Amino acid sequence: MVVRDARVILVPCPRNVSQGEWDETDPEVRRYREEAAMSPFRETTDRRRRQLFLVQTRSGRLLGQAELADIRRGEGVAELRICLYAKGARGRGFGREAVLELLRYARFRLSLRKVYLRVYADNDRAVACYRKCLFKVLGRVERRDGDRRATVLLMGRDLGAAPAPQKVVWRASSARRSSTAPRTEVQSI
Repeated sequence: MVVRDARVILVPCPRNVSQGEWDETDPEVRRYREEAAMSPFRETTDRRRRQLFLVQTRSGRLLGQAELADIRRGEGVAELRICLYAKGARGRGFGREAVLELLRYARFRLSLRKVYLRVYADNDRAVACYRKCLFKVLGRVERRDGDRRATVLLMGRDLGAAPAPQKVVWRASSARRSSTAPRTEVQSI
């Protein structure tokens, strides 16, 4: 999905995809991989409940993965997850662009109204990215992370009501108008 002049694109993830080069020296990446391995959604291939994307540059360089998990269309809610695991991918605005693309997809393609995520409170780069994308802290949870206790923030964002489907209605110009072009109106269905 390519939108506007974004530097990143989201590509639907094929089932058998190479994970690319994980930056194993980064503790954020290691933590994400451990959590992903324990996720109840990792085995879910039902595209109605989980949509996984590769995050790539326009030139095709793989930066990481993004997903909407636990999609509940009836409630209009999903969980956002993202990890940029390529070396040198973080701190350059790629994450923010990928999150915004995923939010557009959630709103306009899936008609979701809210998206939430979980992030470690000490992951300053991620928290700053999510705040720039207008996520708000909804709550905090203390949990064990190996030998230490960690604070996990629950953040959420209201996407607003999805726009009503529209149709274009063409009407002939009235005799009083000087223009011969037809008048166009957009009506909500």
